[in-house]
Amino acid sequence: MLKLIVLAEIPVFIFLFYIYIKDKFEREPICLAVTGFFWGAFMSAPIALCEKLMESFTPKDPYFEAFYSSFLTAAFIEEGFKFIVLYFLIKRNKEFDEAFDAVVYSVFISLGFAGTENIFYVLSPELGGIETGILRAFFAVPAHGLFGVCMGYYFSLCKFSCFKKLSVLNSFFASFIRHGLYDFLLFLPFKFLDFVFLVFILYLWVWGFLKINKLIQSYPFNKHIF
Repeated sequence: MLKLIVLAEIPVFIFLFYIYIKDKFEREPICLAVTGFFWGAFMSAPIALCEKLMESFTPKDPYFEAFYSSFLTAAFIEEGFKFIVLYFLIKRNKEFDEAFDAVVYSVFISLGFAGTENIFYVLSPELGGIETGILRAFFAVPAHGLFGVCMGYYFSLCKFSCFKKLSVLNSFFASFIRHGLYDFLLFLPFKFLDFVFLVFILYLWVWGFLKINKLIQSYPFNKHIF
């Protein structure tokens, strides 16, 4: 069991370490970042309850079921809770003083949830095991981290860009759509979508790294970022 838990958490902390050290100019207080991480982990319980409730309304048609489970049961609930934590953690916090900050906190929150979720998956009698842990280490956990990058990027857009009148809800919708597509491509029963899924994963990585580097390289001239 211990080996499975370690396998579940290693990709989480690798991603967190990478994001935290990327913030090299004015690093965020670790206590606040860890607070976000633990809130993300804590939110796993209400997320699981909400998803269980949503599952009782799942349609029977396989295609509608794939859409419903991907976008409503999983993406809407999970990204919604992550957004709520991010909003109340940093929206009015004085530490949120540069654009990359929102990415740091959003990723910590997202991977707090992903770490807890991953433990349940690898320890599951039906779905768990080493193979599950390895697959999720390369796909599910990084995907949650990249959804966090996306949410943080658009959250910063509302504060540091010339489009400050944009709603912070855009950060939720951006991560929600990506999360929903990720699950939808997995749930649809078409073999050719495996290739589309891999292309989408590549897109998430490329987009995420481009945005991270854009925010880092633009410091400290936040008003010129976007």
